[in-house]
Amino acid sequence: MQLASSSVDVSPPKVETLRSVAVRRQRISLTITAALLLTYMGFVLLVSFCKTQLATVLAPGISLAIVLGISMVVFTLSLTFGFVVWVNRVHDESLRRLRDSGATQ
Repeated sequence: MQLASSSVDVSPPKVETLRSVAVRRQRISLTITAALLLTYMGFVLLVSFCKTQLATVLAPGISLAIVLGISMVVFTLSLTFGFVVWVNRVHDESLRRLRDSGATQ
């Protein structure tokens, strides 16, 4: 009987810490998702309703639409890269510390 209780023993502070790590990851990922959706929807709405303004030629062969499209892709890639760096440096380290603290108990 004692064996069963010790194998399932999870202290409440560890559960709360794990929950806070999960909430932080979810909050950051939802924020990034919202930023990406707003960016894409904004571009689609610009293409839909402001075609003449987007057709403005900034340089020979380069219109405002091309510049905004490339900017949108760069923004998306930078958000994705930033999230991956954050996960590798902060989130994974928090999970590693939690796992190591559970192994020593």
